[in-house]
Amino acid sequence: MIVKSLAISPADPRVVYAGTKLPRIFKSENGGRDWGELAGFRQVRKWWWRQPAERPSVPYVSALAPAPADPDVIVAGIEAGAVLRTDDGGASWHGHLTGAVRDCHVLAFHRSAPYVYEGGGGVRRPGAAISKNAA
Repeated sequence: MIVKSLAISPADPRVVYAGTKLPRIFKSENGGRDWGELAGFRQVRKWWWRQPAERPSVPYVSALAPAPADPDVIVAGIEAGAVLRTDDGGASWHGHLTGAVRDCHVLAFHRSAPYVYEGGGGVRRPGAAISKNAA
C-alpha cells in the first residue's frame, strides 16, 4: 500500500493519520509505531472515485486534516472524488461536503477558528473552497 498523505493531530502529537492509495485511512496512537485502519472509511467509497493523472486510475486519500479543537473531527480529501468528514473519530463518515472541490489536493483547519480550507484541481471546478463552519 502506498501512503499519499500524513497528518499529525494538533490535539495529541502522538496521534498520526495516514491516507493511502487504495483510499483507506490508518491511525497510530503511538507516534507511528503501530497502525490500525479506520474501517468506517471503506463504507463511503464510491465506484466513480478515480484520479485521472496516474495509470491505473486508482483513487487515493490526498489530504487529511484533523481538527485542532476536537480530536474526533477529521476531514479527508480524495483525488479525485470527494471531501468527507467524520465527527466520531473515523467510525462513520459524511458524504461529500457541500461546496467542496471534488478533486481535493490539500486541506487545512484554521488554528483558532472553525474554518477548513481546501485547494483542489479539476476541469469542472478547479480552485479553492472555504468552509466557515468546519462542515
